[in-house]
Amino acid sequence: MLEPVRLVFTNGDASAIMRISNGVHSAMTAIRPSGPDGVKLGEYIQAQRETLGISQRRLAARTGIHHSYLARMEAGDYAQPAPAVLHRIAEALDLEPEDLFALAGHIIPHELPSFAPYLRAKYEIPDRAAEELADYFRYMTERYGIQERAEPLDDTEEGTSH
Repeated sequence: MLEPVRLVFTNGDASAIMRISNGVHSAMTAIRPSGPDGVKLGEYIQAQRETLGISQRRLAARTGIHHSYLARMEAGDYAQPAPAVLHRIAEALDLEPEDLFALAGHIIPHELPSFAPYLRAKYEIPDRAAEELADYFRYMTERYGIQERAEPLDDTEEGTSH
């Protein structure tokens, strides 16, 4: 049977890692990664969950994520959960997904995806339907001379219609 191992980090670039197993302590030095921080992510999620008065089990039911996974995430055991997991948590806790992505170290693209990947991400759509819609969109861009913008409009700019 495997024994649980607990990792304890101290502040700073070089962190002492304490491995505790059956009362035997051994210490070693490691460089703490400067990337995602599971503790900050977990604390952020836990704080919002508690503010809303939602238990871990209720959040698990709302998101379809096992309660033990959520508990370990809040404890900082998972520094970089999948974006789909973070998105479900964000929706359930009324958070911005981008905030969770940033805490988890996921890179947020600055460009919009092309049409077919966008459709697949936004809708549950068969590949064939996404391809047909992308083909039709290409046809419409040729028919009406639609040009791609150099930069997408941000939320404060008004779009123009023809």
